[in-house]
Amino acid sequence: MVDAADWPEAYQQLNAHLIDMMREFVDLPEHVLRIEAQFAILTMFTSGLVTDVPEEMLRSEVQTRLKRLTLTLRNNYETAFQSQLPSVVEAQLLQATLSSNLRTLYFLKDLVQSSVDIGVLERNFPIHAKFTSDLLVTLADVWQIEDVPKFRRVMFEDYFNAIIVHLTPAMILPPIRVAIGFVYHPGMDELIRQQLANRRNINFEFVSVGEPADFYISDIAIESEYTVPGYIWNVFPDNHTIDHFVQDAMQLSIKYYQNRKR
Repeated sequence: MVDAADWPEAYQQLNAHLIDMMREFVDLPEHVLRIEAQFAILTMFTSGLVTDVPEEMLRSEVQTRLKRLTLTLRNNYETAFQSQLPSVVEAQLLQATLSSNLRTLYFLKDLVQSSVDIGVLERNFPIHAKFTSDLLVTLADVWQIEDVPKFRRVMFEDYFNAIIVHLTPAMILPPIRVAIGFVYHPGMDELIRQQLANRRNINFEFVSVGEPADFYISDIAIESEYTVPGYIWNVFPDNHTIDHFVQDAMQLSIKYYQNRKR
């Protein structure tokens, strides 16, 4: 960070208070106390304990890298999804990943790689995971990171979670239209909708039977929908049944996404 004399007043006071506290417990040279106090404040930022980080406290090269991140995020989003990233969502993503970015920029060599199984995420959230991975590879090049595999492993979890939280399915996933119509168990319509609507890995849109659809779900075979893949559920589906349908829908979502990019 820049010299403490150039910090906002509140952080200058915090820095002085930390130095005074340390004087009570340790006998160290003044320059060491100053370094330790500044390190403690930096740790507040890199840990995510404090998320509102004054830009003027960061060195110019760090500020430059964060600005390059903004452009990289914006460009990668537009390339991947053929639309402009809303400014509000952009700000949310940058805020959500700020501590991870600072932690990596300052301490990459010392960071332990995440134990998250990226392969599982790639299977269950293929489009989200690909966007995350592509973004990090591009960012590593922009930031001139030497150990790209480690950078990707260290950053993947935080970036993936931020993307899942702030990029809604409707923003990035092609719609999968599902016609739902139960004849003998009409109360199941709303329950099935609720089960599917909360999925973050598929952008389900629900339509009435007879409207154009990619799939239909009912408790009877609907002759008029003979060209549409149907799922006949006479009882409320268990997790295995739901997951089987979701996997079929996900394969179609991937196909639509790949065709959209061509």
